[in-house]
Amino acid sequence: MPVASPRLWESRPSSSPPDAGLLSAYGLGRAVIERFAERQLLTILNADSAANLKGIIEQLETEAVAGVRLECAPDEQAAVSIRRCIVNMRLVGQDTALAIDIEPTGLDESPVETLSHRFTTHYQQTYGHPPPATRDIELESVRVVASTSAPRAHRCSSPNPTPLPAWPTPGTEIAAHSTESCVLISTGHGTMSMHTTAST
Repeated sequence: MPVASPRLWESRPSSSPPDAGLLSAYGLGRAVIERFAERQLLTILNADSAANLKGIIEQLETEAVAGVRLECAPDEQAAVSIRRCIVNMRLVGQDTALAIDIEPTGLDESPVETLSHRFTTHYQQTYGHPPPATRDIELESVRVVASTSAPRAHRCSSPNPTPLPAWPTPGTEIAAHSTESCVLISTGHGTMSMHTTAST
C-alpha cells in the first residue's frame, strides 16, 4: 500500500495569519464609502447643452453626497466630498465614449471651449490624431463620485511588535493531517503545507 513520505527538499512553507477574519473585518471597517450618481445626456455639445451640464452636475453632486451620508457614521458625514466628475464624450456616430475628468468650476466661463478642448486633447492621446473638425461632439453621459475621507493610518500600540514564527519552534506540538499530495501542519500560529510523494 502506498505510503506518503515527505520530501523536505521540495517543501514549500506557507502560513496564514491568526484571526484572519478579524483582519478582513477591520479592513472593511476602515475602507472609505463611495457612491456615484449618473445621468445619460445624448446631446450635441453646444452652448445650450454646456450651460445645462453645470446644473445637472450640481444635482448629481447632491444625489451622490446623500447616498454616502445614508451609509456612513454620523461623525463622518461632515467629511463627505466630491472626488470625481466624469463626462463621457464621443464623436457623433461613435460607439465608444471617452471618459474625461473635469472640474465643474471650469465650466463657469467658456464651457463649450473647455469641454471641446478637453475632448480634443484626450482624443488625440487615445487615437494618435486629432478628431475631424467636420464631426460634432456628443455628450453621452456624466457621472459624479462622492466618498468619505480616507481614514487615518492605524498605528500599532506596541512600538516593537513580536512577529509570529512562520515555522514552529523546537518542542512545539503539531498536528499533521495527510492528504494525497501534501501534509498540512497546524501549529497554533497558522497552517503550513509540506508537499509529499507516494512511495511503496
